[in-house]
Amino acid sequence: MTLPAPASARRDARFDRRGWLAVARRVRSPNADARPEGAEVTLVVVHGISLPPGRFGGDAILRLFTNRLDPGAHPYFRAIAALRVSAHFLIRRDGTLLQFVACGDRAWHAGASRWRGRERCNDFSIGIELEGTDDRPYTARQYARLAVLVRRLATRWPIRDVAGHSDVAPGRKTDPGDAFDWPRLARLLGPASGVRVAAAGGEADAPPRPGYNGRFASRGGDRPRAAAPDAMQLIADYFPLILFFVAYKWQGIYAATAVAIVASVAQIAYFAWRRKISAVHWLSFAIIVVFGGATLALQDETFIKWKPTVLYALFGTVLAVGKVAFGRDLIAGLLRDVTLPPPVWSTVTWSWVAFFAAMAVANWYVAFHFPTDTWVNFKVWGGIGLVLVFAVGQGLWLARHMQDPGEEAPRS
Repeated sequence: MTLPAPASARRDARFDRRGWLAVARRVRSPNADARPEGAEVTLVVVHGISLPPGRFGGDAILRLFTNRLDPGAHPYFRAIAALRVSAHFLIRRDGTLLQFVACGDRAWHAGASRWRGRERCNDFSIGIELEGTDDRPYTARQYARLAVLVRRLATRWPIRDVAGHSDVAPGRKTDPGDAFDWPRLARLLGPASGVRVAAAGGEADAPPRPGYNGRFASRGGDRPRAAAPDAMQLIADYFPLILFFVAYKWQGIYAATAVAIVASVAQIAYFAWRRKISAVHWLSFAIIVVFGGATLALQDETFIKWKPTVLYALFGTVLAVGKVAFGRDLIAGLLRDVTLPPPVWSTVTWSWVAFFAAMAVANWYVAFHFPTDTWVNFKVWGGIGLVLVFAVGQGLWLARHMQDPGEEAPRS
């Protein structure tokens, strides 16, 4: 007999404008980002998960999805604690519903995947984790909750299909497994929902082509490399700096400083509009306003010359304090598309601390031992060049250590 959905599932379950469901317990995961512009959400991907493998209950799944999993809490956790994965929803064995990512955003749940000729399923899907294993029956309350949730999703987004992780990643993933009753879900949804249910393997596409797994590209094997950066992101990041250089050549240091401040305001507005604003952007903005403002108010270029040194020093200090005082590799939050073992993250952190310290000293030396023209050229082209050279060199080194983010947490 099929149990009814829990009472809370039948009450008003509206989504807010970002896609947070009112009746779900909200546990925010940092492992998400914006969907590609214009992406239409048409697919629900069903997963199965248990942590440790085969055990139910506890908070290990929540800790994994929020990057707080203690590698010492269980032997298995040492291999997965550094993974950066998530899902939009988790349905516990008793039907309890949790939400980690707003449905309007892209959760990192499917890895290398393909559905009906489209790759990168994370771009156009909603991921729902069921607490369970491939070979143990899921509970009646889970099926009931899942059916209600899918119907709710279909009223807000043009959901056309429900598929298993094994369907979008055949040959690589097996969850939710043979224990999942697809005909039962189809009956609970009913034809009126307009959502097609794919039995495991029945509607799957061919395995995804080598070279894309949702967040990494690879060539000539399985080793991932960082995907190419967004061109618009790079332009926006360096927009104030380039305008500073142009304005300096045109009207001098004070005009360039004013232009840099105005450009930084536009930059912040752009990132806020794209919902990609970060603490780094705010810190850079605050420093250009303070030091640039002092330069203009006092008509003294010394302040703007100190700005890069202060900024580099702050970046390095924040990373060092995060590591020493809190045991956290904060750089992982900036390089969120990269999945690395904890010892490698530690090396990355300290290498950036050293690099920022060197850049702070270099800027100070050039600024106060060479003409302003030389400093401006170094600040713009030397700074950009050194950062890119260091980042590319480190990227080549990291390629040997990257873990495929398609290797999500255990599914059985």
